[in-house]
Amino acid sequence: MEEDRVVKYCNRNIILPDPNHAGISEGFIRNPGYPRFYGGLSPCRWKITAPRQQRIQLTILDISVIVDNPATPGDCTEDHLEILDSDIVVYSTCHQREPPAEIISVSESLEIILASSQRLTPQRGILLHYTAVGCPTPIPPADSYLVFINDTFAVFSCCVGYVFPDTGTKSRQLSCEGSKWNEMMPLPNCEGEFNLHSVLNTWCFPTNKKNCFHRFVIHNL
Repeated sequence: MEEDRVVKYCNRNIILPDPNHAGISEGFIRNPGYPRFYGGLSPCRWKITAPRQQRIQLTILDISVIVDNPATPGDCTEDHLEILDSDIVVYSTCHQREPPAEIISVSESLEIILASSQRLTPQRGILLHYTAVGCPTPIPPADSYLVFINDTFAVFSCCVGYVFPDTGTKSRQLSCEGSKWNEMMPLPNCEGEFNLHSVLNTWCFPTNKKNCFHRFVIHNL
């Protein structure tokens, strides 16, 4: 676990970078004192914000806090972990789960709260992993438009009479791989294609001569 990827102090705002720019798009959160102790009469808070049109995946790798009633898994009235999405509690626990629980945000941010009832508690506290998921909507290149997009792929099409210069095709489909598209952004601008349906190049006339060469180049619309 690299130190520059660990947030180990309370009340921190974590801003994840745009996937097309350099930066750390995933990391870990742990409470001060982890794994020896946790504490503080005030809640320990963190807020994670992803780029526009991306979401956050949060994995609870470890949680060890005082449990009011170990026989009742849902009874976590004092020391507990809360996850909020748009100010609504979407997850709350004081128990470790196997496999570790995963939460994926609906919005572009999550707030994490570790509530503690004592100044110092000789238990580990929490260790979380966070990462951005989903791909932001690409900007359509010049002379093109977005046909369709969902969580897994996007389709662009060039306007009539234009093609993508690197492929010579009118349409282009992108696949979302984690938090990045499978092609380098931005996409190349569409360029005008030949207006003629065919071009005839002739090196000799009349055609009945020997060693006469004709070349036909057909351009698809």
